[in-house]
Formats: sequence, C-alpha cells, structure tokens
Amino acid sequence: MYPVKGVKDDLKNKQLAQKKYYDSQPILVQNGIRDWKSGVVVNRTDEDYTVRVGKGEYRRNRSHLRPFYTPTSSTTKQESEAATELAINIEPLNPQEDCQEASLLNKKSSDCLKNSTMIKPVEYYKFVVKSLADPRTQNWFLISEPWQLVSIILLYLYAVYKFLPAYMLNKEPYTLKKIIGAYNIFQIIACIFLIYGVSTSGWITDYSLGCQVVDYSENEMPLRMAKFMWWHMIVKMCELLETCFFVLRKKTNQVTFLHVYHHISTLILAWIACKYFPGGMITFTVLLNSFIHIIMYGYYFLTALGPTMRKKMDIVKSKLTILQLIQLGIILIHSVQMILPGCEIPNAAGYIYLPNMVINILLFLNFYKRSYSKKLK
Repeated sequence: MYPVKGVKDDLKNKQLAQKKYYDSQPILVQNGIRDWKSGVVVNRTDEDYTVRVGKGEYRRNRSHLRPFYTPTSSTTKQESEAATELAINIEPLNPQEDCQEASLLNKKSSDCLKNSTMIKPVEYYKFVVKSLADPRTQNWFLISEPWQLVSIILLYLYAVYKFLPAYMLNKEPYTLKKIIGAYNIFQIIACIFLIYGVSTSGWITDYSLGCQVVDYSENEMPLRMAKFMWWHMIVKMCELLETCFFVLRKKTNQVTFLHVYHHISTLILAWIACKYFPGGMITFTVLLNSFIHIIMYGYYFLTALGPTMRKKMDIVKSKLTILQLIQLGIILIHSVQMILPGCEIPNAAGYIYLPNMVINILLFLNFYKRSYSKKLK
C-alpha cells in the first residue's frame, strides 16, 4: 500500500523514498490522543513539516511526538487504522524516529523499542525524557532533565536525615515562630493563586469531571494551564521546607515515613504532570488539594499564635486527617478513569498515579488509627 514499504537498499535510497512519500502523500495528524484526520504536507524540512488539514495548518517538529497544533474534529476508524499501518510500514530515517512515529500513531513505542536491536539505553533515555515530553514545557526551568529533580530530592533527604540532625546535636531547638507564620501565609496565598489559575484556565469554561484529555496546543488557555502546573510543582518543592523546620525545632518525631514519602511523591508527580500531562483531568487534583491545604495551613497559622488558640483548635486536629483521607479518596475515584477503555489519556499516567494514591491512603489511615482512635474511645 505504501511505496516505502518495499525499500530495503541503502540508507540514501530509503531517505529519498521516504522524502518522496512525505512530500506527495496525505499524512494523518493527531487529534487529541486516538483520533486522526487526513491532511496534506505543504512544507517539509529536515526538522519539521507543516500539514494542511481542512482550513488549518498544523506544524509538527519531528523531534517530538505531538503536533504543536491539533485539529478539533474527530476522524473515522479507517483513518485510525491507516495511521497504524503508516507507522508500521514506513521505513524511518533512523530507528529512534521509527519508535517516535509508532508511539505517535499507534501507541506501541514500547514494543518498537524492544524489537529494535539498534536502540541503546542512551537513546531510550532520550526517547522517554525528550521525545515523550510536552514540547511546550520541555525546556522550562527544572523540567528539562530528571537529574535536576533527583538532585533536589537527594539534597532534601541528606539535609533532614544527616546534615541538620548533626548540626542540631548540641544546640537548643529553634522556635522559628515568625518564619513558620510567614511560611503558612505564603502557602495559603499560593494555594489561592493555584485555584484561581487552574480554574480560570479550563475548569470554568470547558473542563468536566470526566476523562478530560490534555490540550497540547499553543492556544492561550492550554498554555496558561501548563504554566500553572509548573507553579504547582514549585509550591510542592517549597513544602520540603516543612521537614527542615521540624528538625530545626527538634520535632524529629514528626519526621515520619508518611511525612517524607508524601512530600517526595507529590513533588515527583507534580514534575511528571508538568513535563508530560500539564492539563486535563490531572489538574482536578491541584484544585482539590489546594483547597484542603488552605484549611490545613490556616489551622497551622492559628495554632502558632499561642497556647490558648492551640487549645481551642484541638478539636479540629483529627478532622484535618479525615479531610485529607476524603480528598485522597475522591482523587482516587476520579483518577481511575485514566485506565478505563474509553479514556484517551495514556494508561501510563494511571499506572503511575493510582498506586501512589493507594499508598498515601493506607499511610494516612494508619496514622489516623495510631494517633486518634484510642483518644476517641
């Protein structure tokens, strides 16, 4: 069916044949995740090509899986099947590009990589970190490479388990009253900022509680949502300071596995969301979590005002954990949609997201049982 399929000569002939094919044949452009629409290549270079679909033109860079702009209309089953055949049959300029095309067209990139003897670990790393990433956020600060995030997490673990405990060994605990008060106010303002930004970037216009896919276009609202997902990651990074405050105040009993795991896991997921899925249904988590955090940091701020206020707020303490558990339960139920057959969000998002939610729920349940069950009896 495709003229390039039978080309088995040298690389030069393959490149010429593929260029001839791309320049003369319609190409299928991704609409959302699984829908495709036929278009005609109107301009092509070594790095990118422009495809005319209906009245619009969509530019796609060959180093990324997703087009910079996506059509809005759905397509037929025949076109989707043709897209799959296109991915399988066209000889690539190089094997890594073949895997990128396969991932774009029929979501079988893992099979492609396993079956290619030419793909090396370094190329696989580039494929996952570069090619699969959202091209809009790929070069943003702290997003481009995972070693940046890993370095921050390792520094955090070293600080709270080695450096700060050694530093505080022969010192009196710091009070940090003003610093913690300012930090709590900062978190409240940051959460209000996130709720406003995320809600006005999609949730009050066209988002729903269903399987909301990510809009990877360069349009104003999707790009604005991506920017707020980056800020969400920064806020989660700032939350690591809380563990440092515990150690400096010699409240080491509060540096629990739950506390450390929760902060690290939410930071990692925020980074993954910003790099690969900066929009869509994952942003519901930001809304709900930010709302709960406004209540939580408001409580922390009030209890820091003195013993009298702390005593008045004692009744609220156990309710905060219940709120967190309810929040996690709602997010878990909402996120299950990611792995359902009718949802067009890549299953990988669900496989990463859902186990973490279950682990956090179990840890919080265990914390609640140990801390409050006996008191309630």
